[in-house]
Amino acid sequence: VCLNSDDYYLDTKAVELEVMRLEEAEADACYANTKCIDGVTGKELSHWRGVDTFYPPFGEIPNHQTFMIKKSVMQELLLYNLNYQVSADSHFIYKMVASNKKFVFLDKEIVVYRLGGYSGQHPEIVFQNQEDAFYEVFAKKLALTRADIMLLAHISDIDSDF
Repeated sequence: VCLNSDDYYLDTKAVELEVMRLEEAEADACYANTKCIDGVTGKELSHWRGVDTFYPPFGEIPNHQTFMIKKSVMQELLLYNLNYQVSADSHFIYKMVASNKKFVFLDKEIVVYRLGGYSGQHPEIVFQNQEDAFYEVFAKKLALTRADIMLLAHISDIDSDF
């Protein structure tokens, strides 16, 4: 389970619900919806719905705070690579996608996560770590260059008329 120290479950049965969903789907990892709040004020900022955005490898990856991953998968894929200062979780998710692990979605908001921690204060490091992780895991598999990765990372910046 990847819950950060300042985040919390909305439901006392969240872990149980994820375990049941993992078992019924015979999946390797489960993720769910989240609510984001300001880390200082507690003000609600957004809701993240995983079913709408997780299209690996190019879609948005789920909020790691909701992830439950089988221990056997963690061992097989050699745990987190801590060289990724703030994106070891993203790197691991990319490795699971590249290894064809089965993900299952629990359509329930189970976690509140707070913005404002280290990654929120250093978005440039997060972006670079995620770009590096994506390149490491998918570049050879998809025959992509570093320039291709940069283009994909900035695809939303490109004018839709282009």
